[in-house]
Amino acid sequence: MICIIFTPQKMLVAVRNKKTKLLKLNGETFFFYNSMKECLAENQSAILKASQKYYQSKGKKLGEIIPLTIVFPLSNKQNKSAQRVELIQWLKNDQQTFRLIHTTNTSSAFLDHIYKAKDNWEQTHIILESLGEQVNLSIHSQQANDKLERFTPIKELGSASGRINILNFLIGKFNKAGWVIDNQIKEVLKTQILNYKVDKAFHFTKKDNGLLLQGSYNLNLETYENLMSQDREKIKAYFNSLNISKIDICFISLLGGYFKTATLRDYITKEIVADNLEIIHQLDDKNAFTQIADGALLRAQAILKIERIAKLEAQKKDYRNRNRLLDEIKTSCTDRSKIEKYKSNFIPKAEELSIPLEVILWNIHETTFGHWLQREINKLTTTDTPVRKTFSKSLNEEVNSNSLDSPTQSSISELKELDSVVPNIATHQSEEDNNPIVINPLIKEPSTELNSVTQSVHELETSTEAHANTVEELKANQRTIETEVLPQEEQTLLQQHEEALPILTSYFTINEIFPDTEFLSFRCQLKGDSSYKVVLFINNEEATIDEKMNSFLRLHRWSRSYYDQISDVFTTPNGRYFYRDYFEGSILTDYISKNGLDQKQTIEEFSSTDLALFLKIWQLLNGLKFAYKNVSTDNFIVTSRLKWNLKKEIGVKLVGFHSDESSKAEMILEVHNIFENLIGKKLYTVFRQKFNM
Repeated sequence: MICIIFTPQKMLVAVRNKKTKLLKLNGETFFFYNSMKECLAENQSAILKASQKYYQSKGKKLGEIIPLTIVFPLSNKQNKSAQRVELIQWLKNDQQTFRLIHTTNTSSAFLDHIYKAKDNWEQTHIILESLGEQVNLSIHSQQANDKLERFTPIKELGSASGRINILNFLIGKFNKAGWVIDNQIKEVLKTQILNYKVDKAFHFTKKDNGLLLQGSYNLNLETYENLMSQDREKIKAYFNSLNISKIDICFISLLGGYFKTATLRDYITKEIVADNLEIIHQLDDKNAFTQIADGALLRAQAILKIERIAKLEAQKKDYRNRNRLLDEIKTSCTDRSKIEKYKSNFIPKAEELSIPLEVILWNIHETTFGHWLQREINKLTTTDTPVRKTFSKSLNEEVNSNSLDSPTQSSISELKELDSVVPNIATHQSEEDNNPIVINPLIKEPSTELNSVTQSVHELETSTEAHANTVEELKANQRTIETEVLPQEEQTLLQQHEEALPILTSYFTINEIFPDTEFLSFRCQLKGDSSYKVVLFINNEEATIDEKMNSFLRLHRWSRSYYDQISDVFTTPNGRYFYRDYFEGSILTDYISKNGLDQKQTIEEFSSTDLALFLKIWQLLNGLKFAYKNVSTDNFIVTSRLKWNLKKEIGVKLVGFHSDESSKAEMILEVHNIFENLIGKKLYTVFRQKFNM
């Protein structure tokens, strides 16, 4: 899948595997355009080449028809440009490469990134965006049908108006010095404004009566920032008109490098942000575009998933309707003399359900023949002619071969065979752990008596929650896993533990395999329970190695000391496992990147929520009753929730730790190194000094 982002002047391209990436085409991240359609058409081959290269590096490839999502600049609904209409018509009608899945705008795509394309948020969001030449203010709330409640362009603010302010300021200064600024000098100054540097003066040269004259002016950073946001009070006027005080809680996001200047940022913080407002994002252009593309791609993936589900549901409905029609034939086609009537009734219905004509004809003829045959047998059994009882029974079984209301002798034998391969596991007592490893109650002892086998059928159906009618289906429920929903690398991990699959999948529905873990670890749902769990599994071969088994039990002991909800260790014929609750959240690196913590330059830029994150991690570490080696950012899951007063509260959970023991001092040193890499050594040193860490 590919995402195309259009600003009022530029086109960018992004792709997504596990993370979203902006692509460079011929060394450029973006293209200026006059026509959206022409720009996409002209660069189509370069886009395909760069996208194919990216996905091949991830072990994937693009299909012949490539799903596409497009992000347009934010605008009023009634002001849709003719360029958009032209582009969409071209994509739908005149080209064969892309399939347009979804179109959106920058703000809506950004919210889809924040909420992972789920419409489950309740807060009001205000987005100030400067990704084009002007500032756009948009308000989004879940109460509005299309989520975009209000859009206001603030033309007096933005890069374009800021450059004009600086140019007018310079012209005034040079005029006062006696210079006459013509159009040629203006163009020189405009170019220098675009490439402004603090330590470089604005200058130009001019010939006058054969003399070469040079004008120069130094513009300090404070004046430059003031001029770039000269009309910043317009933002306050717009906010005052919104009646923000009537909103319970409101989040503000600042998108674009224009808001990175200290003058504008301080003004917004001091003059606009109130008790019920909180700035949650402040991103430069690159990070803003990356997160916008990510949201658009996530939304398009969700749409494709819905389409796939709808298609499968339609197929399921057709399947049921076809079976219902065939069942109707078997119950209603009883008279061979009415075959033509049956044909005229059922053939049109079969055509609507795409059932081949020969299938319907065969079912009609076979059913009427079966009923005729049964009537003839009944006639013979009422006469004086002796008829073998077994012959009648055999024919009855043939006519009613689809009846599976009770198990046959062969199916009972197969169940005996199936039961015999499940050994009886004894309770194991570990030397390291005082708690016994209990036998999983789903494991049954083999049956030998016929009535016991019939009882085991009921128990096997209950334990696997299967609703199958045949032994083959029961076996399938024991031995299959929905691998089509797992990525290839996760299927490979499962295949390495193939012997354990028949047992594991009878207890769990496996949703995700975690790679690079010490033991097989996966996210799943227990049968009959909708909540998610995380399971750690050690197979029998590993369990025979004392060092491995001790490591596994050590992880269980540590987990029990940390997690509120942790199971005992259970035994299966293929190994042992335990499980804990699954925590929904972001790993530390993703949270820091998404919230722009790695972009901040001073400790004053950190919000109270940002500081709380670091302090909660140290609070977690100080409370641990164990220490381990090789700490990584993947070990920290950042969670968030709204408190009773609608303030956001974050939390941190420790996951995926290894069994290699360490000292608390060494572990804390590793965490210090992690934070230095995440936000920079210089800034983190200041942080440690301020909080005596």
